[in-house]
Amino acid sequence: MARPASPMFPTSTPTAEELLSLGSLSYDDAAAFCGISRSEINKAVQRGELVPFHHRSKPLIPKRALILWQAAKYEAENPQRSPR
Repeated sequence: MARPASPMFPTSTPTAEELLSLGSLSYDDAAAFCGISRSEINKAVQRGELVPFHHRSKPLIPKRALILWQAAKYEAENPQRSPR
């Protein structure tokens, strides 16, 4: 039997240092990472789809959030057929 997954962070809200350790990107780097424009990143932040955090007054987006966001967009654009 598999053991239950342990939480990624010991507290419910990760610190900036914990988020940085996983890899975080500026808006420009996030756009390049996803292959889209910076304005698309800005729109996603405004819609609440991506939530940046600030480190030394610079807004950053965790890579994990970008990957999950891109995966959700892909799944929405490419719905799987239900098994018969």
